[in-house]
Amino acid sequence: MVRTTRLGRAETGGATATMTKTVIWDFNGTILDDLILCLNIINQMLAKRNLPVLSRESYQAEFNFPVIDYYRKVGFDFSIEPYTELAQEYMNEYQPASFDCPLRSGVLEVLADIRSRGYRQIMLSATKRDFLLQQTDYFGLTGYFDPIIGLSDILGRSKIEMAKSWFGSQGLQTEQAVLIGDTTHDYEAAQAIGCRCLLLEGGHNSKQRLLATGSPVLAGLDELLKLI
Repeated sequence: MVRTTRLGRAETGGATATMTKTVIWDFNGTILDDLILCLNIINQMLAKRNLPVLSRESYQAEFNFPVIDYYRKVGFDFSIEPYTELAQEYMNEYQPASFDCPLRSGVLEVLADIRSRGYRQIMLSATKRDFLLQQTDYFGLTGYFDPIIGLSDILGRSKIEMAKSWFGSQGLQTEQAVLIGDTTHDYEAAQAIGCRCLLLEGGHNSKQRLLATGSPVLAGLDELLKLI
């Protein structure tokens, strides 16, 4: 007899296998290895304003969504410069430079393997969708995803409401889905739509923060295929 748990696992005679049909991917830090680029740009912006710069460790400890809260926490004063102007300054530097970032090791092989299994792959990102499509087209990734879901602006708001709205309109069985990400916000998005979450270290949050969610934390994408 097969019993399906609320997290989409099929239990048969004491063995547990995951009944995955949909894989939801974050982009920045999960597929695109842009941690160093993001750290460098934010430090340029901080130094320009005579604010303390961040180490890699402090960046991973502080980065969060919505991005406006993270900007405030690292020292930007919105009474002097509106967040919208700071976000535009950041994106003016980030978007063209992002095309020089590498993909995370093994990501193309993993995407191809998941597609060969017949699973649907969805991208869910807090990036502006127009910019996201430029990146996925450039890296030859667009064809793996149906659909690519992104925001309508560059302000880096939470993707939780976007995820709830889209998945709620589709009638998908999210208990048979798994979300792959690199931040605690990805875990929060997975919780909001009721799916499993696997987190990848080496992205925009520290391993310690990821472990605190209680989700499995992977050292690399090579560990992913046996867990979905």
